[in-house]
Amino acid sequence: MKDWVAKLDAFLEFNEHDILENAGKVSKAVADQLALEQYENFHRQRLAQDTKSDFDKFIETKRLK
Repeated sequence: MKDWVAKLDAFLEFNEHDILENAGKVSKAVADQLALEQYENFHRQRLAQDTKSDFDKFIETKRLK
């Protein structure tokens, strides 16, 4: 496991990302709430977009001909 920690740290340093030294200060409840809010925003945007796949659009154009 220590090998993976070292590899991950090296990867993060190479890509100029900070390495976290501790578990942080955000509680699980706060993190869960933030994640839920972000997902709800994502889900609303996804529903507002055209939900048909390219395959479905292709099939519909073939049916019309």
